[in-house]
Amino acid sequence: MGTRFQTKVWDEAARHYSEPQLAALMVAIATINVYNRLMVATKQIERPG
Repeated sequence: MGTRFQTKVWDEAARHYSEPQLAALMVAIATINVYNRLMVATKQIERPG
């Protein structure tokens, strides 16, 4: 994936969110990604709630 696509996505997001909001969104996405990777690595299963 090239920089061009990422820049378009970032620019579109920047139209809707401020810089602090974009930073918080990136941290939230990264946190969810880490948890997902940990659950796959440790073979955790979803337990119906």
